[in-house]
Amino acid sequence: MPNKAPASQTMTDAQAEPRKQFFMPDLRGAHMFDAQTALSQLGLTIGTILYEEFRCPVFQVFEQSIPPFHEIEEGAVVDLKVSSENPIKYLPSIFQGNKSLKDFLWPFQHIINSIQSKLDRIHTYFNPIEAPVDFYKWLGSWFSINVNYAVTEDKMRCLIRDAVSLFQWRGTALGLAKYLEIITDTKPEIIENYIPVSEYIIKDDEIVEVPILERSTARNFFTVKFPFPADYFGIDTIKKIYYIIQSEKPAHTHFSLLFAKEKKEKKIGYLEIGIETVIGDTLQI
Repeated sequence: MPNKAPASQTMTDAQAEPRKQFFMPDLRGAHMFDAQTALSQLGLTIGTILYEEFRCPVFQVFEQSIPPFHEIEEGAVVDLKVSSENPIKYLPSIFQGNKSLKDFLWPFQHIINSIQSKLDRIHTYFNPIEAPVDFYKWLGSWFSINVNYAVTEDKMRCLIRDAVSLFQWRGTALGLAKYLEIITDTKPEIIENYIPVSEYIIKDDEIVEVPILERSTARNFFTVKFPFPADYFGIDTIKKIYYIIQSEKPAHTHFSLLFAKEKKEKKIGYLEIGIETVIGDTLQI
């Protein structure tokens, strides 16, 4: 009798996580760069890009390996045929009909096309929302933005997009609050000249709350308070928040990072009252 396969291997297709299915878009007539962007947004894999001479503008898609409106799954590989010119047309007419020479020149034209397509879309590289991953990180270095502090890539792209307006508020409570709001989607409360450590004393027959540290020290101290508990963000996000405040605050200041206290659920129980039971401080039964 053959051995039974492990439970993980006997999982049926119905139990496996289904892939997203959708219809293949019609990319014919689109610029090669736009076609690649559309495929990436749909979760499709860009396969081979083949350049051929065709009666349409240069870098325009005229054929795709998967027919338009065909039902496909996420991750499918799509090959594209793109219109291009062969450099043989720049040679004397005696070489125009030489097919072997024409095929020999296509690899060089592929290299030229890859460079030219980037130059044609160079303006997108300076748009943080559309720029490639490696390039948008370099854009962040222009404003001394550490991309490793980003919670997600989309948030860091938004931060770089607003970097010009934020740069003029750098070192202020307004600029720091906006910075943290973009990163965490939560607007913190920044309290200047406040130390979250105090004590209660009796003054003129009244209970007064005063900071333990000297008032002169509090002038260089501020508190960043979030309206959610620490578990809402997670330890990795909290570390990033701390390092952001550390890098953006003025050098002569100190800060404290606070989070809202977690609300404890009230437990319903029973109290057994006996002879020695004490309720409060003075009432005894």
